[in-house]
Parts: sequence; structure tokens; C-alpha cells
Amino acid sequence: MAHPQEKRDLVRRKYVFENQSLELAATFSGVPLATARTWKYAAKEQGDDWDKARSAHLFASGGIETVGQTMLAGFLVQYQSTFEDLEKAENIAPIEKSKALASLTDSYLKVINATKKMLPETQAAVALQVVEELLNHISETYPDKLQDFALILQTFETVIERKFGG
Repeated sequence: MAHPQEKRDLVRRKYVFENQSLELAATFSGVPLATARTWKYAAKEQGDDWDKARSAHLFASGGIETVGQTMLAGFLVQYQSTFEDLEKAENIAPIEKSKALASLTDSYLKVINATKKMLPETQAAVALQVVEELLNHISETYPDKLQDFALILQTFETVIERKFGG
């Protein structure tokens, strides 16, 4: 069955401008994934590379930070979903489950390391959380040392400003 041009345009728009996976774009547009793949390939052959258009749109709409945030958010959703699926899976041998979890953890670490370069504010946010946790720990465990920690933190502020441009 031939699909109208509007369907092809809808799939392209969802993929390129709404950053949906090709599978989701096809599903939401009511066409089989194989059809969407065929359209994407044919468009590339005619000079309309959907992947390049998608990347250009991401950069134009917010720069590298947006790309990094989008990549990280997308990965975290996939990570959580895969992790939950692995937890529920009863038909996977324990050793295979362990291998899948190790692979998932490796992917997680690689994505986090890649986004550190693209999203330096993420590093600063994590550093701030660590300092806050240390403050809570000192308050609860060593309340008599809290005054000293506050003095140290004041002088450490200049180090943070140099490192993160605060």
C-alpha cells in the first residue's frame, strides 16, 4: 500500500525535529518501521540525509549543551528501562544477566565520561552535591568540627571559582 507524502513528511519531522527514534516516529505516524527505514534511505540517496539534518537541528536549537543533555537524558531513560527489564527477566541465565549488567554499567560510565566534556555544569553540580553531603556528614558526626569546615570551605571557594568559572 502506497503512503501519501504527508506520512513520509510526518515521519521525517518526528525523527529530525522532534528527535524521536525512527521506530517511534514510524509508530506515531502509523507506518511500519521497514517503510520508514526505506524512506530514510531513499531520502539520503537523493541528498536529504535525515541524520545530518537531525544533528544540525540539535545544534541550531541550543548548541552542544543541548545535544549533551539530550544524549544523557535519552541514555538514562534507556538505561533505566533496560535495567528494569533485566531485573524482571526470568528466562535469562544468571551469568548472562551478569554479563548484560556489566555491559550496561560499562555503557553508563562511557556516556557519563563523554558528557563531562560536553556538560561541565554537570561536574560542578556533582561537586556541589558531594560538598553538601560532606557538610551533612560533618554536622551529624563531628558537630564540633563544623566551624573549622566552614572556614576551610570559604578559602576553598576561590579554588572552585578558578576550576569551574563560578
